[in-house]
Amino acid sequence: MLLQKESSQSQVSIKDYRDGKLKVSGNWYSKPLLLSSTEIDIYSDASCLAELNVEKLLPLLPQDTEILLIGSGQKHQFLSADQTQTLNQAGIAVEIMATRPACHTFEVLVYDKRRISALLFL
Repeated sequence: MLLQKESSQSQVSIKDYRDGKLKVSGNWYSKPLLLSSTEIDIYSDASCLAELNVEKLLPLLPQDTEILLIGSGQKHQFLSADQTQTLNQAGIAVEIMATRPACHTFEVLVYDKRRISALLFL
């Protein structure tokens, strides 16, 4: 069997997650982040999932986002049905999980060249 190394063409790569901080593309962050495969932005409109207003979030997402992955922090939490519906009506599928598995899922989906954004609460 021939094995060959494949690499992602993504400019953004999550390298490490520890409670309260995240290492992305060589830099440590301790505030919520909004990521795409090419951009890293500090998200300052909410410090936790309970404070999230998707109406404010939507204009910040890249136009081609098909999936929004939300890392809810140390524990899995849920987004309200109204907010989920707002995202779905904008043509965006939303998936919520604890931040650690969200980091892994983001990396996998970016590698698969999916049009994904991630909002990661620490």
